[in-house]
Amino acid sequence: MKDEFFNNLKFKGKNYSFVNLNKLNEINNEFINSPYTIKILTENIIRNSEKINDEKYLKNILNWHSNLEQEIFFYPTRALMQDFTGVPIVVDLATLRDKLNQLNKNPNLINPQIRVDLIIDHSMQVDFTGSKNSFDENLLKECERNKERYQLLKWAQRRFENFKVIPPGFGICHQINAEYLSNLVLNDKNNNNLIYPETILGADSHTPMINGLGIVGFGVGGIEVESVILGEPYFIKIPQVIGIKLTGEKQENVTGLDIALVLVEKLRKYDVIDKIIEFFGEGLKSLNISDKTTISNMTPEFGSMLSYFPVDKKTIDYFKLTNRKENAELSEQYFKTIGLFYDESLQIEYFDVIEVNLSEIKTSVAFISTPHNVITLPEIKNTAKSIINPSMLPDKNDEIANGSVVLAAITSCRTTANIPMIIGAGLLAKKAVEKGLKTKSYIKTSFTPGSKSVENYLKKTGLLEYLEKLNFFINGFGCGVCVGNSGDLEPKILEKIKKNDLNVTAVVSGNHNLDAKIHPNIKSNFLTSPQLVIAYAIAGNIDFDFLNEPLGTDFEGNKVFLEDIYPTKEEVEEVILQSLTSEMFEESYLNVFQGLEMWQDLAIMDGETFHWERESTYVRKPPFLDDFTIETKEKEDIENARIAAIFGDYITTDNILPVGRIKENSPAAKYLKSEGIRKENYNTYGARRGNHEVMVRGIFEGTGIKNLMLPDKEGGYTVKYPEKTIDHIYYVCSDYYEEEGISSVLFAGKEYGIGSSRDWAAKSMAMIGIKAIIAESFDRPHRQNLIGMGVLPLQFKNGENAQKFNLDGSELISILGIKDMKPREILKIKVERENGEIFHFQAKSRLDSERDLEYFKHGGILPHVLRRIIEKN
Repeated sequence: MKDEFFNNLKFKGKNYSFVNLNKLNEINNEFINSPYTIKILTENIIRNSEKINDEKYLKNILNWHSNLEQEIFFYPTRALMQDFTGVPIVVDLATLRDKLNQLNKNPNLINPQIRVDLIIDHSMQVDFTGSKNSFDENLLKECERNKERYQLLKWAQRRFENFKVIPPGFGICHQINAEYLSNLVLNDKNNNNLIYPETILGADSHTPMINGLGIVGFGVGGIEVESVILGEPYFIKIPQVIGIKLTGEKQENVTGLDIALVLVEKLRKYDVIDKIIEFFGEGLKSLNISDKTTISNMTPEFGSMLSYFPVDKKTIDYFKLTNRKENAELSEQYFKTIGLFYDESLQIEYFDVIEVNLSEIKTSVAFISTPHNVITLPEIKNTAKSIINPSMLPDKNDEIANGSVVLAAITSCRTTANIPMIIGAGLLAKKAVEKGLKTKSYIKTSFTPGSKSVENYLKKTGLLEYLEKLNFFINGFGCGVCVGNSGDLEPKILEKIKKNDLNVTAVVSGNHNLDAKIHPNIKSNFLTSPQLVIAYAIAGNIDFDFLNEPLGTDFEGNKVFLEDIYPTKEEVEEVILQSLTSEMFEESYLNVFQGLEMWQDLAIMDGETFHWERESTYVRKPPFLDDFTIETKEKEDIENARIAAIFGDYITTDNILPVGRIKENSPAAKYLKSEGIRKENYNTYGARRGNHEVMVRGIFEGTGIKNLMLPDKEGGYTVKYPEKTIDHIYYVCSDYYEEEGISSVLFAGKEYGIGSSRDWAAKSMAMIGIKAIIAESFDRPHRQNLIGMGVLPLQFKNGENAQKFNLDGSELISILGIKDMKPREILKIKVERENGEIFHFQAKSRLDSERDLEYFKHGGILPHVLRRIIEKN
C-alpha cells in the first residue's frame, strides 16, 4: 500500500482509515474533475497496489483521457451470480478440485478468495398461475425438477469458504443485491479499520443495476468471474467515460422504464459499447432511486460497461429505508470526505456529453427483438396494424385472433424492484376493480416479484388483493417469464394459435423481448411498465388506442378510459410515504440463507471433492481439463480450417446458445432421449447448464439464427465440405471436422455476441473445435468469454466483412502470425477458394491486453489459473 495516500476518519467515536483521493490533486490538479467512476477505480488501484507492484497502473488512470487504450487492474470486493451462471462456475471449480486431487495436490487450494453470493432465481417456471397456491405449487415443481443442480449448490455452500447461497423462493439476484446484500462502504477491521467502496463483479449482464445506487458493479462473463473468485485481478482497458446530462423534469405517468427505453434508442445510435456512462445534471432531481436502478439495469441494452449514478441524499435515504442505516450514515460522511458524493457544482471532464431532456419522454413500449425501437402510446395501434394482418385483427371480446395478448407478465428485477412502479400497478388494479373492469379470460397472467419485500408492502397497503382480483397472483419470487420460463399456455388457447397460425402477443415488464424467447408460440413481444401490462390484460389486444378507446364500462355503464384508472404521481408517493418502513425490509430477509422447507429437505453430499453421479443429466464433469499439462503448449497458426458458419449483424448470445426450452428433435433433445429422458422432462438449456453434453449440443439453436451459407434455411445448420451435405453445426464441427483433425472458424458481422454474458455461448465454441471468430465487432462480455476459453477473436478492418470478400463457406482459412503475436496484432488471413484461387486480407486480434494474450496462450482462464495455483503452492 502507498501509506502517503491514507488518512483517518472519525465516525461516532470510532477511527477509520481510508484512501484519501483528495491527495491525488497534488499529483494531478485536474483529478478533482475526474468522473466518479474513474475516482472509484483509482481508489481500488491504490488500495490493492501491493498485490500488483507496478506504478504504471496508477499513472495510467490518473491521466485517463490520454491513456484510453492502456490497461488497469481492478479487484472487486464481491462476486454475484444467479443459478444459470452459477452452476457452471461451481462445476468448473469442482473440476479444478478434481484435477488437483488427481495431481496429488490439495484440492482445498481451490476456494473463493472473495465473498461470493449466489441467488437461485432463474429456475422457477410459471407452470401454475391464477390462485393463492401458485407460489407453493411452482416452488415444489422447481425443487423436484432441479434436485441434482440444487444438491451441487448445497455441496458448494458447505465446502467452499466465502460462498453463500440464497435458496429458491426469495427473489431475483439483482433486486436482493440492491435491497439486502450490498453496502455502500465496507470495513476491514483486521486492516487498520480500513473503509472503502464496495465493488462487484457479476456473472450476469444486468449486474450494473447496482450502479443506480452509486456502487460500481460490472456484468461480465462467468469465465472471467471464475478467475477473479480464485484471486486473479480483473483487467480492463481504460474506457471512455461519457456524461449523460439530464435536463428537464420527468413527466406525469412516465416511469423509469420509459426513460430507460428512450436511452437505449439514443445510446445505441451513439455507440457506447465498451464505454462507461455517468449521469449528471438538473434532471437528476426528478428521478427517484428506483428510476435510477431501472435505468442502470438496462446497461446491457445500452451496450455500456457501467451506467453510473453518483451517491446522493436519495441514495442514503434508500439504504436507511432498506434497513442499512448504520452503513448509510458512515457512507455519507466517507463519500463526502473523499469527493465521491454527488456535487452539482463540479465541472466533471467527460470524454463526451450526451444531453437527454426528460421533459420530452413519454409513456412508451418497445417492440419485438429490438428494445432500442421505442413506440409511444399514440403510435402503438398503427404499429400493430403494420405487423398484424389488418383483416384478422381481433374483435374486442374474448375470442383470440391476430394481435391478441395471450400472456401478460409483471416480472424482472428491472421493474419489480421499482417501488413506485409496483405501487402504481397496485393502485391501477384497485381503481380498475372498483370500476368493474376485468382481465380477458384467455390471457395467462403472471406476477413474479424480485423479492419478498414486494409482497410485504403490497399486503400492508392492501393493494395485493386488487392485483389478485385481476388474476395477478404471485406465482413465485424469481425471474420467471423474463428469462423465458413462462410455462405452457392453456391447451385450448395453444391449439387455436397453432391451428390458425396466429400472430399473438405477450406484454411483459421484463428485461428482454427477443423473438420467441418469452414463449415459442408467441410471435410478437412487447416491453412496457407493470401499469400497462395490467391495462393490456384488460384491453386484451395490442391493437388498442389507450388515448381514445375505452377499456370497458363501469357498473353504471359509463365508459372507462386508461386515464380514469391511472394513478397520479402524488397518489403513489402518498402510499409509499405512509406504508413503507425499514422493518418491512428487515422482515423480508429473515433466514434468507437458511431457505424454505423444500430446500432444507434436499439431501447434501459431502467431501472435499464433488461426487459426480454417472446417471445425472443435469450435472456432469466437463472435459475442459482432460488434456491439462503443467507446461504450457505453444500456440501455432491455424491452417486450412473449415468455415462453420457465416452470420450477419447482431447475433445475440440467445441466438448462439439459448436458455429456453429444449426443442424436440434438436441435437440436445436427441442426446437426452438417448439417456432415457422423456420429452416432458427435457427442461431448459438454462437449467441444464451443468451438463456439457446438453450445452454443447445447444450451439446455434436459438430462434432466428440464420447461417448465410444457407440463405434459404433458418436454424443452426451448415454445409459440410467437401461433400456439401447439410446438417446441424454441432454435428458438422464436432462429429466430422474434429474427428478428421480439421479446425473450424466462424465469420460474423457487427456486434457479435450482444446480450447476456452467457459463458456457454463461448464454451460450446471451444468444445466443437472453433478456433477463431472473425467479426466486424464484438460485444465485450462475449469477446472476453471467448478469450477465457482459448478462442481467438479477430476483427475485420473497417468496411470489410465476409460479404465483401464473397465468402460462401466453401473456402479453406488459415490464420498466420499467431505464434509471435502481441495484443491487438494485425494478422494475415489466407483464403483458398474451391477453384484453387488464393488471396489474403488482414484482421486485428482482439486480444486487447497482455492478460488477454496470456489467457489465450494458456488455452483459457481455467488452465491459466490452475497452473498459477500449482506454481504458487
